[in-house]
Amino acid sequence: MPFTVHVVRSLLLLLPAPASLALVRPPKRVAVVGGGFAGLTAARNLASHAGVEVLLCDQRSYFEYTPGILRAWVKPQTHTRLVKPLSRLLPRKAQFHRVLPGHTTRILESDEGEGCPATESGDAAALAACPLILSIRSDAEAPVFEYPCDFVILATGGELGPVSDDRQTADGSIKARRQRLNEQVSAVMRNSSSALIVGGGLTGVELAAECAEYFPRGAVTFAVGPTLKTRAAPLLPNPIPIPAPTPNPNPIPNPNPNRNPNPNRNPDPDPNPNY
Repeated sequence: MPFTVHVVRSLLLLLPAPASLALVRPPKRVAVVGGGFAGLTAARNLASHAGVEVLLCDQRSYFEYTPGILRAWVKPQTHTRLVKPLSRLLPRKAQFHRVLPGHTTRILESDEGEGCPATESGDAAALAACPLILSIRSDAEAPVFEYPCDFVILATGGELGPVSDDRQTADGSIKARRQRLNEQVSAVMRNSSSALIVGGGLTGVELAAECAEYFPRGAVTFAVGPTLKTRAAPLLPNPIPIPAPTPNPNPIPNPNPNRNPNPNRNPDPDPNPNY
């Protein structure tokens, strides 16, 4: 009996799986628009799967670690560790195409739209069956680049300010980016002796910390908005009272009351410090 069960199990393993249980074929061709954190992560992960072709396009030919740019504004030489060409960050089978200034990226629906061919093919007639076409063109002219695909991932991110943004420059190389950044930093910081940071968010706190190391002590002023309690007061008809902390009935006595518990701390701090 055990032998019969073993033979039946072996035969079941040799039988083809039903169509309903068969693995769904992954998308053959995927276009990713945007080479930032989200776009690069999606392109790298998708390209690691067998049978998936990936195209990544961006206005710049390199990836830049944007949170570190604040450090580069006070120490420009650190920019060399913040950038790397996108082509080196992608797997070999993934492609990269730069969108030049003055060009637009359009997503068009194919006339046939039955799905990209199951096998790798560069034949235009076979690729015409792809449901989508990523088209890069200049104004109303004929497209300069087209990529038929099954899916398009939009990872263009938010709108950046004009400072240190070279997405619209003709030369999108790292060398040109670094030269332009050095010129901007020199023009702003060369004759500056103090700084005013307005805003206490992530960027404001990080920039204030970097400027505090660059400028002399007391030359950086950090201006933040009202506290949460004062901001919420006008919205509440009856503000919730905050009870005072209960004193400890059994406090631990200080064995040396005349000694400062923190020798590095100023016993008489400035009531209005500047960061």
